[in-house]
Amino acid sequence: MSGGLHRILAFAVGASLALGLQFRSDPPDISSESSAVEKCFPLGLEPAKSCAAYRKTNAQKNVVITSMVKDTVPVDLVRQLEYHFLLGADLAILFDNSCPSESSDRQAESDGLDEALRPYIEKGLVIFRTEYRCVDPMEIYPQKNPIGGSGLALQIVAREKELNQRRNTLMLALDDDEYVVMNNASQNLLDLRHFLLHADDPSASLEWLMYGSSGYVCQPSGSVVRHFTQTIKPYENMTESERENALQEAHNNNLNEPFGKRSHKFAITWQSAEYIQRCDTHNCGIPIDAAKRADWFDFNKTILPTDLGGNISPKTDLAFIAHYAYQSEQRWQFKKARGRTTDWATREGSVPKRYNDVTTTMAWDQLVARIDEVTDRKLRVCLADMFGKDHSDVRRVDGP
Repeated sequence: MSGGLHRILAFAVGASLALGLQFRSDPPDISSESSAVEKCFPLGLEPAKSCAAYRKTNAQKNVVITSMVKDTVPVDLVRQLEYHFLLGADLAILFDNSCPSESSDRQAESDGLDEALRPYIEKGLVIFRTEYRCVDPMEIYPQKNPIGGSGLALQIVAREKELNQRRNTLMLALDDDEYVVMNNASQNLLDLRHFLLHADDPSASLEWLMYGSSGYVCQPSGSVVRHFTQTIKPYENMTESERENALQEAHNNNLNEPFGKRSHKFAITWQSAEYIQRCDTHNCGIPIDAAKRADWFDFNKTILPTDLGGNISPKTDLAFIAHYAYQSEQRWQFKKARGRTTDWATREGSVPKRYNDVTTTMAWDQLVARIDEVTDRKLRVCLADMFGKDHSDVRRVDGP
């Protein structure tokens, strides 16, 4: 298969209900007034639950997630981790770039994150590094600037020998609002790893599908996968004018472009630390040009990905990234204030209405199905509670 996620979405709209896509005739009425957000309860009031006690750990880590977090709401991070554990991840390596010493509130938030992750750390499911708290992200790996938080996390894993992974381990560098979704619900991250083990290039590009606010001003309690189901219109269904307007809007407000050279993330099977150091935030593909290709494999040379022309990884149709970049107006204001790991301009504006044009519950439907397939009853019930899934059927199958 070829042509990327956009063609898959377009095909699904016209040929089946597999993705559950529904087009809006008009966007929701979303208030972006600061006064409306001020009426919301503060973020982070929902307590984080843990299902770590019911999880088994694999001695061999075949799939590893890396991430750089900052002021992350603990309950949301735990849900993102559990989502990817369900999908086949064995380990998450997290770096905290928050600054607890800024205030008593920040310290309390940091303590909450430590507490939420502790069961997963003790179980060997999470490695949580805190040496980059209160550190300017631009100073963590200056040779790699500018680089996003997820890419920075992967580069630290490559730089620190004790964090280096076994050859052929699938590595996924994700931000805390990114979720991998398989296009075939029967597959998981091990299938993506298997594909890359037999590919000419050990990396693959997973396109973003960017989600909007779904009409929320205040951030709802519960899983983002459940609540945020409205996305931008597929590329093939846009007019040329709509495409241009979407890119211009992103440019004007310093937003991530919905499609383009950086509108994706890559997955890669670990070859070596030196190989990983060829990667940036979005790209890690082997150059096509013969001379650049030779430079790529000469690990005695220090080369930035930009020196090799961007080296976009080959696209795969096995999976895509559900990017919950905006969420509610409240959460979007928080994200803008939190800032970036680079010196790129500050994000501006309200959540663009175009990201609420299409409704799809694909990520949520797959999550529900995967929870249903968990064989351990205690883990299944715990996950159902965590994600807000009705688990009456779980109790009916296994008894009260």
